[in-house]
Amino acid sequence: GIHIENVSKPSITPFLVHNGTGGAVIIAPGGGYHVLAWTLEGTDVARRFNAMGVSAFVLKYRIPLRKDVPGMPWAWAQLQDAQRAIGLVRGRAAEWGLDPAKIGFMGFSAGGHLTAHISTAWQTRLYPRLDEYDDLSCRPDLSLLVYPWKLLRNDDPASAQLAPEI
Repeated sequence: GIHIENVSKPSITPFLVHNGTGGAVIIAPGGGYHVLAWTLEGTDVARRFNAMGVSAFVLKYRIPLRKDVPGMPWAWAQLQDAQRAIGLVRGRAAEWGLDPAKIGFMGFSAGGHLTAHISTAWQTRLYPRLDEYDDLSCRPDLSLLVYPWKLLRNDDPASAQLAPEI
């Protein structure tokens, strides 16, 4: 499958279903925050959701990881991209024939980490307001974590504590 590297400008690729459920899922492919497994964990999954009557958007989030910034959580740039994607899809829901109360988020591996992160860190945007889409909630209505990566403190499988950003 296709792997994408060095993303500096995030984007979403829509896979819209007309006369579907009105629901949508934003898909965050995995790749260890180094690459994006674009087809296997992105576009292929979007097409499968389409076959079930669900619209999908594949999120091309910034990779690789950005340098740590004081006061910001680990993987802060990817969280910003997820926050923006949910607000954008929710804000354009009517245009795309979607129900703004049925916007889910899912991810594989590092994308699973991002899904957990957006599912717990949606209350405050980590970037300055850009437009009206940033006034809308970026809380996913559904979260699917598929073999999530780095959810436990220090990535230790024996840990009983979640990573601090989660």
